[in-house]
Amino acid sequence: MKVSEKVTKTEALLLAMTLVFLLLTGAIFVLRSRSGGAEYVVRNETMRAAAEETPPASVLEEEPPVPSAENPLNINMADAAALDTLPGIGPVLAGRIVEYRSTHGAFSKKEDLMLVEGIGEGIYGDLRDVITVEEAAE
Repeated sequence: MKVSEKVTKTEALLLAMTLVFLLLTGAIFVLRSRSGGAEYVVRNETMRAAAEETPPASVLEEEPPVPSAENPLNINMADAAALDTLPGIGPVLAGRIVEYRSTHGAFSKKEDLMLVEGIGEGIYGDLRDVITVEEAAE
């Protein structure tokens, strides 16, 4: 029994495209090897110069003070990132606090924080001594 195989047009097209891809890849490889890696040297020198001009992250961004009884966080003024530093408050609850404030206005007393969905007496108990609702000093 003789099996005759014919190459379909689709198979021929795929073979041609594969051949073109391999030829282009080979050409790129040869051209890069002839340049002696000069492109990489320029990039490294550029990156090194940029690194020397950029101060370390510790200089750019100081850690916000950790809220404490001596340094309470004003929940009416704090953004979501600052609220996230509070014990028991993650990014989701911090976002809810900010959203609650924008919808209902400033908190008039610390206990009003429990009106935010997800903050009950347990979380409030952990926060009571490290938050405030005082007006900002002008």
